[in-house]
Amino acid sequence: MRLTISLIFFVLFSCMDLKEENSNYEVLPTPDSVWICHNPWSEVHGDLCTPECLESGIASRYCWLLTPDDCAEPLKLQWQRESCHLLNHLPPE
Repeated sequence: MRLTISLIFFVLFSCMDLKEENSNYEVLPTPDSVWICHNPWSEVHGDLCTPECLESGIASRYCWLLTPDDCAEPLKLQWQRESCHLLNHLPPE
């Protein structure tokens, strides 16, 4: 019984630490990065982020940051092959 209670406290405290650590994480865009739409129910899913991508109050629809480091060769992952070409759509400086 003590082991079970100890295990429960261990799991709860470890999750709290992880949550606290992640809440301090901040993604800073750079001039050579782009925001990509994640909204599988929209025609703009996987394209550059636009207001049409987002819907207030629906957390499963969001934009994520794609950087040149994400697209370093070789492109092994599906999301890389589907998204890295969008880095070529940066506006001129």
